[in-house]
Amino acid sequence: MSDYAAYREDRMRVGEEYQDFVVDLMFKKLGWPIMQHVSAKRQLRVGESASRVEIKFQERYRETGNLWIETAEKARPRPGEYAPSGITERTHDNAIFLVTGDYTTVFLFAKSHLNKLAESKQYTVLENRTKTSMGFLLPDRHAWFLADFVWSDKRADSASQSTDRPRSNDPSSPFGRVTEEQLQEIGRVCFGIQYPEKEEIAPKAERI
Repeated sequence: MSDYAAYREDRMRVGEEYQDFVVDLMFKKLGWPIMQHVSAKRQLRVGESASRVEIKFQERYRETGNLWIETAEKARPRPGEYAPSGITERTHDNAIFLVTGDYTTVFLFAKSHLNKLAESKQYTVLENRTKTSMGFLLPDRHAWFLADFVWSDKRADSASQSTDRPRSNDPSSPFGRVTEEQLQEIGRVCFGIQYPEKEEIAPKAERI
């Protein structure tokens, strides 16, 4: 267990360094000052971020071509139930965006869209190798479609990624900066998720 405690402490350090990278990147590229809460007390009372953003580092993204989308976690390997986390709704979590990736590619997702994927059963929820996290693997190509914003280091991207991959601002992108209301408006289908057509409202009877 002491080995896992050391591993967890190292992962937290790596995550904090990546968080600094993302905060700087988003301000430079989007002019968006992301403000994260540091203390556990503040995070539990108010939420992880004043900007309603959760940041997660994907260390194995370049190796596997997948993003790990977490739905539940444990602080350490132990018997018993998992606690909701990641994209799962919970009382102390105010985040509506997930910013995740590595130092070559950063994705910004609306958590509501990722929740729809989890609920769609199109992706299998798995337990990770340390038995401390539950989630599903989101393939790189799907991630580029689903993200509302993608930043990519062109040098790293051209070296190891396919050039025909769609971009988040592609007109054919299932989400790309399209609002939830617009999705419902057009009844769009994305990876097996059907957004129902808006019910037509019957005209009000004219007053006599």
